[in-house]
Amino acid sequence: MEEFTEKIKEYCIELGAGKAGVANAELLKNPPHQEFDPYELIEDAKTVLSFYVPIPEGVFDIDPDSINDVSISRGFAYVSLERETDMISNKIARMLEKEGYRAVPLSTKIPMELSLRGGILQPYLQRYIAQLAGLGEEGKGNILLTEEHGPRVIFGSVLTNAPLKVDGPKYVGKLCPEECKICAEECRPRAIDPDERPPYNFDRNRCLWGITGALIVSGLDEPPMDWIEAKPSALKVLPAYKKKYPKFERLDLWMSEIGKFPCCTTCIAVCPVGQE
Repeated sequence: MEEFTEKIKEYCIELGAGKAGVANAELLKNPPHQEFDPYELIEDAKTVLSFYVPIPEGVFDIDPDSINDVSISRGFAYVSLERETDMISNKIARMLEKEGYRAVPLSTKIPMELSLRGGILQPYLQRYIAQLAGLGEEGKGNILLTEEHGPRVIFGSVLTNAPLKVDGPKYVGKLCPEECKICAEECRPRAIDPDERPPYNFDRNRCLWGITGALIVSGLDEPPMDWIEAKPSALKVLPAYKKKYPKFERLDLWMSEIGKFPCCTTCIAVCPVGQE
């Protein structure tokens, strides 16, 4: 089965992935922060193939305060690569089925309300699978770091009953240096506590100030207290802020045209892991 596993991984790379790994499906049942049971999708699930598609480094060099620049470069790249990643997942699933196995591709997207349970920039389930598959480790910014590209990747995965060779977690305390605090220091809404470790160092409402575009349309790094203290999350008060700041209309027009994307990715851009 080791030879077949390598064949699947090589096919994944041919389709455009940067790297692939395999996790034990049994470890995916009831992961932290999210309800998920792989056996509801495939009764005899055995493994899950995880992979990532790198995001072009150049899109992180644009002006983070320009709605147009963010939308037509980084936003477009993010949305289009999510679609590419989902297409790779579907093709991998079809290949596994041709070999006589059951396979289910797992979406790169989950609703924002659910993503709040365990991270915003990367859906928690995909991040968790990738870590179990040996593709990276969680960094201080509550994002998964890969050795080759840091956090500048889109993760995809395929659940299957094929008994692929499991890679398992490999990077535990190896990629995110204890002394490095650059993501916390550069985070404009101050969503990351530099003196704590995930998940206790992350303020989701502050992060949402950047992710939803409130930072870029308001010009204010620091979110107001009603935003910070909003329950169950700042998404509750987002409609009021869209009325308050007219630039939200232009941002929403871009998102309706190309799809939703994170408007702030400073923590991803400044992370030194995987940087040449």
